[in-house]
Parts: sequence; structure tokens; C-alpha cells
Amino acid sequence: MNPVDEALLACSRGEISNTAVVRAIAESGDLYAPMLFAAARLGVRVAEHAVILSTEFIGDPRVLSLFTDRNAALRATGQPLGAFSGALRGVDIFDALDDAEFDRVDVNPGSDRELTFFLDSGAFHLCQLVAQVVRLEQSLARASNAEIPFAQLRDHPGFLIAVNPATGAPASTAVNGFDGPCAIVFTSPDRFELSISRLDEEQRAAISTVTLPGHSLFAQLQNFDVKGAVLNPFCPGTVALPSFLFSRIAAGE
Repeated sequence: MNPVDEALLACSRGEISNTAVVRAIAESGDLYAPMLFAAARLGVRVAEHAVILSTEFIGDPRVLSLFTDRNAALRATGQPLGAFSGALRGVDIFDALDDAEFDRVDVNPGSDRELTFFLDSGAFHLCQLVAQVVRLEQSLARASNAEIPFAQLRDHPGFLIAVNPATGAPASTAVNGFDGPCAIVFTSPDRFELSISRLDEEQRAAISTVTLPGHSLFAQLQNFDVKGAVLNPFCPGTVALPSFLFSRIAAGE
């Protein structure tokens, strides 16, 4: 089973949030979207993979159907949804969503209910923010000492920094390889939720967050006695950034 279907099942059981499902879709590289959408909006003129569900499209043109992989698409065989291209990246699809064109996205039409999902146009902005988060995290995962995504870090609109509720100062933690405390920062609300899920209720109550854009966050961190910032602790892809990079991130070098 692909990771998006696993997320859909977990969401149906109330184990994860809708936002976590949106992230799973954004992280996928195995999605199937209508051929015309893929060609016009994603520039995919020749599909690496294709599934033809019907020879013509008979449906609401303002509803975009997506499938989480080829098997999910095949479960809709016979529905008048036309031809689909794959395997496509979720971040690219989310970037292309436009409420002037679509009112809704349906995920896995034709599958069992717990494997389906929908997004109305009011959620398109969230989808695009999550796509931006995922692109940043993927860049950080590929980063080396010589290739830090300074501009992406600076331009990220929604970092969450953990703060002490009593003082408003950044909360901090020890990180291997750093000779002092590191600020605790999250790239998105769902990463914060995932990280604190391992804490008990009393520990959760002792943590607050402030949301800041990257340029402001890394400029202000220079005013505190921290040796770095750890991004998304206790989550996949945790990254620690030393404090000497803060000024360069704030400048987007």
C-alpha cells in the first residue's frame, strides 16, 4: 500500500489530521491526474505512465480527480473520467491548483470510502503552503555545507518557534555536536503536532509556539543565546542549523 493510502486509512481512524493527509499527498511522486490537466498545467506532454478509464470525460469539469497510484486509478475503471497521466508529484499538482478553474479535488473516486478524500477550493491555499513546506524540507534533506537553501529558508512564511510561555523566550534543547542550547523550530503545524505527540499532557501545556516568517525568525534568533536551531525534532528529516548561518539565512544568501 502506498504512503498516501496509509495516511488516508489512518485519518479515517482518527489517528492523524486532514493536514497530515495533505502532506502525504504533497510528498508523493506517484499520483495520477487527468491527462489534459497534466499537459496544460504541469507541462507533461508525454506521460511516463497512463491509465485510460474511459474514452470520453462525462463529469463536472470543475472537479479535479486524483489517484494515489496506478492501482487506485484502476479501481475506478469504467467511470467516465477519461485518461490519466502518472506518476506525478503532489507538490507540482498543488502548485497548479486554481480556484478559478476548480471547486474541488476528489482523491480516489471509485475506492472504498476510507481510501477517499476531498479538498474544496477553500483548502487550495493550504495545499500550496504545504507544498512549499515539503519543497523546503526536501531541499534541506539534500543540503550540504556548501549548498544550504538560504533563500527558501528566508522566504518560508510560517515557521513555528517553540517558546517558554512564562518568558516568551525561545525554548531550547541540547543537540549532539553543538556546544550550547538550540532553539526548537517547526516548518509546519503538523510537524509540531507530530513532535509533541510523544509528550504527556503536562509537558504539552508547557510549550507554546509563535509563527514567524523565515527572514524575521532568523533575524530575531541572533538576539538570543542559542548555538543553533533544530528543525522538526523527533520528526522525519530533522535538521540542525548552526547559529553562524542565521545572518545568511535572514539575508537569503
